[in-house]
Amino acid sequence: MSTSDWTDLLSNPEGMRELYTRTPTLPECFLFYFHIDERESGITLGFDTRSIPDRPRPEWLRTGFNAFEFFLTFAHVTDLSLSGWNSITDRTIDLSRSTLGGITARVTNSREMISFHASSARLSRARVYLASSGD
Repeated sequence: MSTSDWTDLLSNPEGMRELYTRTPTLPECFLFYFHIDERESGITLGFDTRSIPDRPRPEWLRTGFNAFEFFLTFAHVTDLSLSGWNSITDRTIDLSRSTLGGITARVTNSREMISFHASSARLSRARVYLASSGD
């Protein structure tokens, strides 16, 4: 699956599609958050981009917002494999429909790898904010 089609994998793709005429690819976004929730057997990935959506929510139309972050939550995670997690730079992110049903996720760079299978994924949070130029 093309990285530009990642919203097709979400249980609520309209959450991103209503905000963008062209949804950013995951490589265009900075992965800044990785959380494993053992109680829910879930994983949440947080992404940041330094541009607000081209169709922002009305309450976001305040002057000065220049960044957007969103979180994808994966449910019923199995087959988690984690090898290193010191750096999230120069990473490749691949989400694809699994042949077993559900979603397969891989986050890799030359030294590290995270992979897992999930029954589903959803957009769990999205917000715009004012980022300093030093961020």
